[in-house]
Amino acid sequence: MKLFKLKLCFLDNHIKMEIKLKNKEIFEKLLAQVAKGLGPSLYHQANVDIEDESEVENIKLNFLENRLGITMNENNSKYYYSIIGSINPKIINRAILYTILIDSFDKVNLFINHNAAEIVQNPAVNDGRPTIKGTRISVGMILEKMAVGDTLSDILDAYPHLTKEQVEEAIQYGAKIANEKVASAKAYL
Repeated sequence: MKLFKLKLCFLDNHIKMEIKLKNKEIFEKLLAQVAKGLGPSLYHQANVDIEDESEVENIKLNFLENRLGITMNENNSKYYYSIIGSINPKIINRAILYTILIDSFDKVNLFINHNAAEIVQNPAVNDGRPTIKGTRISVGMILEKMAVGDTLSDILDAYPHLTKEQVEEAIQYGAKIANEKVASAKAYL
């Protein structure tokens, strides 16, 4: 697989950094999604010290294993440490590091959906519930139908204006939300 190089320059810190990416065309969109997902920690824990072994282990456990669902077998661990070892300078912005890891481990689809359909939330539609864009069909409605045994074909028959991709995206969105809630609940246990 061909890797693309992206050069980042931070003028205020005079840092020049070269990043190798698999998916060059989506870097900015992915970085924006990662930054949004970081929330306030984007500001409070903005940088990662690559030479801090406990920080590197926390990222491996909390981000790669728990958030991205990557099993850290011997090969994945070696790959992770090779990525970490190739980063220079040794202090890197957290959002950029996470974006590199997401791209390197081929987990871009967890953050960027390439389907034409989109799940949107609008307070004026379905009381703000996640809804398939351009419809009044909520993600919850699709999941409820699946829970009572309806198949993808049943749903498409009941709602002929929906596409297979839209229904699949609604299911994926519901699964992603469910996994995020479980992952965030672990912090309180």
